[in-house]
Amino acid sequence: MKNYLNNSKFLLYLLPIIFYVLFFFPVLGFSKILGGADAVRYSYPARYYLWESISECRYPFWTERIFGGYPIYTDSEHAYTSMINILSIVILGPFYSYKFLHFIFYYAGSLGLIFLLKRKGIDLVSSLSAVVIYYFSFFLLYHQQHFSMTLTAYLLPLSIYFADKLISEKNIYISLFLALLNGMVISFGSYQMVFLFLFITFLYSITQITLKNIRKYLFVILVYIIVTFFISLPRLLPTYQSYLRGNRYSNGITHTDGSFNPMMIVNLIYPYIFGGGENYKWNTVSSDYQIHETYIYVGITSATIGFFGYLFVNDRKLKKFINLCVLAFLILGFINYVPFLNSLKIPVISSFRFWGRSVILFVFSLSICVAYFINKISIQRNERVDKNKGVILIFLIYLVQLGFSFYRDKKSSIIIQQIKNRAIQLDTQFYIWLSLLFIAFSTALLVLLVRNRKTLLIKIFILSVITFDLFYFGHTILNKYDAKIDSLYNKDIIEVSKEYKNKRIAFIFKDTEYNFGLYLRSWGVLGYSQYNPTLRTKLTKTVGFKETSKQWNSEIDLTQLDRLGVAKVIRNDGITSHKFDIHSNLQYFDGIILNEESREGKYYFKIKSNQPQQINTFINNHPGWIIKVNGNVYKNKNTEDTFLTFDVPSGEIDIVIKFIPKIFYFSLGISFVGLVSLYFIIKSRNKITY
Repeated sequence: MKNYLNNSKFLLYLLPIIFYVLFFFPVLGFSKILGGADAVRYSYPARYYLWESISECRYPFWTERIFGGYPIYTDSEHAYTSMINILSIVILGPFYSYKFLHFIFYYAGSLGLIFLLKRKGIDLVSSLSAVVIYYFSFFLLYHQQHFSMTLTAYLLPLSIYFADKLISEKNIYISLFLALLNGMVISFGSYQMVFLFLFITFLYSITQITLKNIRKYLFVILVYIIVTFFISLPRLLPTYQSYLRGNRYSNGITHTDGSFNPMMIVNLIYPYIFGGGENYKWNTVSSDYQIHETYIYVGITSATIGFFGYLFVNDRKLKKFINLCVLAFLILGFINYVPFLNSLKIPVISSFRFWGRSVILFVFSLSICVAYFINKISIQRNERVDKNKGVILIFLIYLVQLGFSFYRDKKSSIIIQQIKNRAIQLDTQFYIWLSLLFIAFSTALLVLLVRNRKTLLIKIFILSVITFDLFYFGHTILNKYDAKIDSLYNKDIIEVSKEYKNKRIAFIFKDTEYNFGLYLRSWGVLGYSQYNPTLRTKLTKTVGFKETSKQWNSEIDLTQLDRLGVAKVIRNDGITSHKFDIHSNLQYFDGIILNEESREGKYYFKIKSNQPQQINTFINNHPGWIIKVNGNVYKNKNTEDTFLTFDVPSGEIDIVIKFIPKIFYFSLGISFVGLVSLYFIIKSRNKITY
């Protein structure tokens, strides 16, 4: 049986699927939603709009349905430049493709983790324990609503596997495949997770390569970097352009927002120590933290066994990697409590918040340690336990940070009180947790005391306990997302907007402040983007409510919406609350409109101007607009105004305004030339070598 489990390819390919079905069963139905709040408000509408646009044989560089006009292709997490995303949407539709990619990325990543550990001498059962811990810890379960982030994290083990193969084989084709893998995760645009993805891969690589033999790897590493850069350029440059025009950090958002408080490490031990769900009491201590950002439970079984498993890791290079990962997590995850770093502007680091997400460094390391523990179910008589000094160093750093937090954080006493109020509650969950803790310690002691006895049944038992632990405490996380796809949008409201085709409408009801408008056939002024574009700030100021507000609520001054070109306001019940005398996408000017044709990304006007004057439009200003006046390109357009403005002479004027994303085509051209040039360089090098 042992040989069957270790060698059967059938089980190798089947078992990760079984675990996936077990944990995601509540949302596997064709009518069920996978994701959560952000997926419904942000990801699903964007996928629907991409599907609709392609169905109409157009690529959606520009949309008028949100923000009063927005270059939606630059919003990286929508993955509009990802070929695998586009193809899956075309074939399966916007909603089912979401689940398809979710499963495929999980499956590929889980096999990558199994293959990686196999190269380290770890058997199948032990490798499966690492799969369960990494993919079904609370961190990834709670972040299902962040689609791009989840997919990127899913592929991390596969990246480490190919990095390991590249280091051992120095094969140019492995280098190219790794670059393609990196390019794919970059195309999904969760750049904080992409950074962690590349950072962890980098940490693994530098711990496996010594300075003495680094010259042997220079060529394959250089090829990997260059190919990654060129295939990612069409994604990165347009996004960076949009980022520069954004105001995400002008509202006081800093890289320390969403940092763990050291006291929150107790969530690693017991998942409900601050409560669960809506009763999560940490929010009463600090409103900066959300449950999906602070629940880092990996299972008390995994945490206990993982500590002992670390002592069993006899690969010194791998142990260095684990030490660096944990150290990096302690610095990044608790960055608000690290002296100097919490006040410095750090390249890349300062561009993101919620660095508690770096817990993925710890979870990945822990999964490896547990696999080593189960694989070596007992210590051989002639072996010594490697008590690496790195462990002591890591815990010393944590204690320093903990002490520093008490020094500077006045809320520490409140936190301790919250723990006291919740942790001592003797409910069912607590007794089950206590039983799991007893099993974990008993198993660890058994392994330490019973020498030279490797039992397959014990391995399967430990795997079962780990799975039960994470499933019991984690399955309710997905249950709350158990909703039907039909509930994503209101078809009746969509019908209301058809009479206002190509006219701007403000829908004032639930979730329209996000990307609900992408479902609608009408043009809109609301929306949400991770970049918090400058336009949003200008819009909110124009209609008279706070810049930092996300909600179009009672503060809104509806009477001012005509300044945004809004023709109509519709509330929850579909009743029109306001109408405005807006008949054109041109604002008032001295003359008349003879003809007007408008569609997303392109406008045509034929006007009669009584005198030379400046024309003001309701077209959102953004790099990429080409203005032609009587066939001549207008070169003096203002790039600072909210809307496009330009000068015209007197008389009858033909005006064509078209959105052409030059930066995208430029980056695409650079990528093509760069990749072709690299191909010929590699080809000529191989000939010389031959």
